[in-house]
Amino acid sequence: MRILHSSDWHLGQFFIGKSRQAEHQAFFSWLKQQIIQLDIDVLLVAGDIFDSATPPSYARELYHQLIVDLQPTGVQLVLLGGNHDSVAVLQESATLLKYLHTHVVPGYQTDIQQHLIALKGTAASTAPTSPFLCFNAIRCC
Repeated sequence: MRILHSSDWHLGQFFIGKSRQAEHQAFFSWLKQQIIQLDIDVLLVAGDIFDSATPPSYARELYHQLIVDLQPTGVQLVLLGGNHDSVAVLQESATLLKYLHTHVVPGYQTDIQQHLIALKGTAASTAPTSPFLCFNAIRCC
């Protein structure tokens, strides 16, 4: 099983007053090529998918378009929330994305089963996940 790890995309970010949208689009094009060339089974994105808790609509569109564009590759996506991500924003499409081989773990879940992702492949595999844990989530456990 081949797993590609990525993180800190910061979609929707402006750097020195300039949008990084074109850079993100170029990165996603490169990422898809790598997934195909390296025959990647799982893409794990470990947080900070978005740059803020309220990403602009174009950033959400980039995010959803990448998921759609990766479908022909057969890659399974595992997306974890980071400290810049809003649990609500990531959760809003999580149920729908399951049908697109995409597992979203936006934040801490009290049900540990929500943190176990079945990975497709030749052998039965399960990946434990750990999104960003804010102090309040840890304190209430």
